[in-house]
Amino acid sequence: MTAQWQTLGGCHRALNARRDLQRIQQLSRNTLRRPRSALAYSLKDNIQDWRIKELVEVANQYFQDIWSKGDLNKADALLADDFVHNDAVWGRQQLVAGPKAFKRFVENVRLAYPDFSVRITEVGVCNTTRLFVHWQGEATNLGSYHDHKPSKHSSSISGINLMSFTEDRSQLKEVLVYRVPLAEDRSELGELGGDSLHELHLHQLQ
Repeated sequence: MTAQWQTLGGCHRALNARRDLQRIQQLSRNTLRRPRSALAYSLKDNIQDWRIKELVEVANQYFQDIWSKGDLNKADALLADDFVHNDAVWGRQQLVAGPKAFKRFVENVRLAYPDFSVRITEVGVCNTTRLFVHWQGEATNLGSYHDHKPSKHSSSISGINLMSFTEDRSQLKEVLVYRVPLAEDRSELGELGGDSLHELHLHQLQ
């Protein structure tokens, strides 16, 4: 009987050890999959999670170097080969695919708005490869925009980007832009038959 109890006790300990190992493995997978908590940060905050720091650094270079400074060489390093940029104001009409096309897009925007400047105000963490980024900026229309003459109108701009990164967090794969339309956007939307994006879509379907 004693031997049987010893055998049962050994089986019980082995079962508990296996369960403990499974819990540790699951915890490890969860830790690698996402940060310990879903938080929002400003750039002034001391971000502890090194993975989130990497995402924020790439996002900051995207806004500061590419958009605000017009450093198009940075796009080659920061954007994946299959990178996609989509602006919800214009939807699939202005879908930009690939670093080369994106550089032309940024160049055209900055020709229309030479003082175009944007900055990150806050980031929200989705997981270790995706961020929501709230941004603000200013732009003055001094060049042709969508074949329209310069309005010389200065705009305060803001929006939220959903930014998706490669698994190693070194490059951007996709940027979805949800922003307040510029004055020139609103004017063109009105010319096309509606003063909102939804009305424009309805106009195109008719």
